[in-house]
Amino acid sequence: MRYLKPLISFLVLTLPSCAVRESPPGGPVDKTPPSIVYIKPDNGSTNLPAASQFKIKFSESMDRERIESAIFLSPVFWDFPSLDWSGRELTIIPPDNLRPNTTYILTIGADASDAHGVKMGRSRSFAFSTGATIDSGSIAGMVFFENDQRVFYDIWAYALADTSLDFISRIPDYATQVDSAGNFSLEHLGAGRFLMICIDDKNDDLFWDPSAEAIGLPHSIFGLAAGENISGIVFKPSIMDTVAAYLSGAGPENNHRIAFELSEPPDESQKLDPQNYLIKYVDSDSILQTGMVYVGENAQMTLETDPQRDGAIYSLIPRNLRTARGTSFDTTGARFTGIDTPDTIGPKLLSTFPPNRSSGTFQDTVIEMTFSERLLSLPFKDAVRVIADSTDTLKFVVAWPMPNTARLRFPGKIPRERNIAVSLDPAKVYDILRNRMPDSVAAFSFRLPPADTVGSVTASMEPTGSGLFVGVLASMTRGVTHKGRFDSAGRLNLTTVMPGSYRFEYYEDADSNGEWTAGLARPLRFAEPFSFLADTIQVRSRWETDIGVVSLPELGH
Repeated sequence: MRYLKPLISFLVLTLPSCAVRESPPGGPVDKTPPSIVYIKPDNGSTNLPAASQFKIKFSESMDRERIESAIFLSPVFWDFPSLDWSGRELTIIPPDNLRPNTTYILTIGADASDAHGVKMGRSRSFAFSTGATIDSGSIAGMVFFENDQRVFYDIWAYALADTSLDFISRIPDYATQVDSAGNFSLEHLGAGRFLMICIDDKNDDLFWDPSAEAIGLPHSIFGLAAGENISGIVFKPSIMDTVAAYLSGAGPENNHRIAFELSEPPDESQKLDPQNYLIKYVDSDSILQTGMVYVGENAQMTLETDPQRDGAIYSLIPRNLRTARGTSFDTTGARFTGIDTPDTIGPKLLSTFPPNRSSGTFQDTVIEMTFSERLLSLPFKDAVRVIADSTDTLKFVVAWPMPNTARLRFPGKIPRERNIAVSLDPAKVYDILRNRMPDSVAAFSFRLPPADTVGSVTASMEPTGSGLFVGVLASMTRGVTHKGRFDSAGRLNLTTVMPGSYRFEYYEDADSNGEWTAGLARPLRFAEPFSFLADTIQVRSRWETDIGVVSLPELGH
């Protein structure tokens, strides 16, 4: 337990009765969760003396180390309470006197286990008061388990007596633990404003360790009136490192192009803006002019430049560039030495969508090709042919979502159940310096499955007119994800979905970057409102699966 002194831990671990945990020989394996026989004082007791202690008796011998990390006494004390075991009875001794006219909540978390490792599975909370009444407010919700990885997260609440939102240097005022399904309820709260967070407190110290502990931030502060019950809160925890992002390296590919790497992904809406990258001469204030930026070979970022001076030392500096999590990149930058080697190598085809020889892709409106560098766009259209079953030439228009990525869009849908062959004429594919694509086989093919093998999924929410709400359908088995926006009428329609089991998530894309944003811990920036369906969605061929009306948790106050 977070309340256990190191010496007590040592003594407990060296007791002979705890040295070996195994089932008794013979008989069935113990699968019955442990229960609580009694608690003293009784649940709901009022007018407790300031020097009160709490006793819990369990139905069987417990895993003392695990249960001691799953017990919470709130409001939390700065010093850890002492624990004293006597057989199956545990006495909790607060480090200080209880405060007058205060409701205290004793919680035994769902991770508490018996000596055979069987968990309680759900948290139990008991309320007491040093005054005449017990507070009855509550805040309840769920935690989203990424990839169905079940973790007994802690839920912490900070009572906000002022406008400060810096929780990192504080211990929480209230704490509880989620159950095996991810549900939580922080009960017996008084009126006030609360900052709630979800934390995987691995070292049980009631402080967040950014380097190792996942954290889930709320979408708002929660204002609770006396006796009010707030529900529907959803946390989506993630590792949220507080170390500043940086440009980790840069180097020239030739005299007008450099490759560079960032320590973490940049904001999608910013990463291709050349204004966010500055190249300076180290020995002067002169600037090397830059051009297009894109994702190149080996997933490195590529930045075009004016001709570099051979041997000159440059510094590439990110400016006004944010990470996907909303923090700014360090502006120290990275140095590189210019070269005068001209670009004489033609572009290479790096990847295609759909993949070559694929037959399980259900996107039937676009084809994409990504190259190692930026191409001349005008001659490119004449270099591409798209043929169905070696007979029918398909018409298309070309768009450029990135300078080195060509997207072919078709007036109608790409025919299904036919072999689609895409070929490039290298003699008509040039980079911007008119280096021709090397002579090689530049072709790929794919086949779209029959339309009657796919289904669709629909959902709706109250019309908002903003179009800033996103639904995500994630396959439970194949790693395939379908994403779409709710329209202004509040409708979502995901088509061409392969049959199977899916998880449905949805969120408000408040910053319009197309992704869910987890927020920041310091300075505090709230996460975007997020929710999900606890049950999986079953998609069937030729069938529309309607999820029905979904809603996001309301903002606090």
